[in-house]
Amino acid sequence: MTLQETVLLVFYAAEPLLPFMAVAGILTGLALVALLILSHGIWVDRPGFRWLGLFYGLSGMDCVRLSCAWLKLCLLLSYLVAFQKLQATHYILAAVPCLLFSLSVREIRSIPTHLLGCLMELVGLFAVNVVCGYIRDMHPGVGFLLVYILLCLFLALYAVYLFLTELNAVSNGRRVWIGE
Repeated sequence: MTLQETVLLVFYAAEPLLPFMAVAGILTGLALVALLILSHGIWVDRPGFRWLGLFYGLSGMDCVRLSCAWLKLCLLLSYLVAFQKLQATHYILAAVPCLLFSLSVREIRSIPTHLLGCLMELVGLFAVNVVCGYIRDMHPGVGFLLVYILLCLFLALYAVYLFLTELNAVSNGRRVWIGE
């Protein structure tokens, strides 16, 4: 099987969620470009642009790690919003940024913590997928829809929490020169 056939097979398996995943990929690509441009010596001191300080002093590897965390968050939220049954390809696509981020951390002892967080996200995504599949196939009452909404809300909040902890891990390694 050639690389082109493999890519087409992945796109075919991800077809129902492809628009959501494309938006997540495009946003991540734009975020990575913005990170690489804005993280090297540019400091904007206007009130509306203070959020750019988040990217100041990041190395190229830190920008990639932050993009992986962002992609993981975008993919997970797009999976939750789409209300589609997920296949193995979707889980693999969600696990790749998790693994890239976890294996690129500076401190070896924090790798299991990051991997455990990613595993918990994937298990939560699987639980949401089971409830979604049941709702789509069996057409149950409002109770299952409420359980689905609560599971999605919990998983979204957990994903945002993990994103913020990963952002903190990336920010710990920044080199900022303070001087005049």
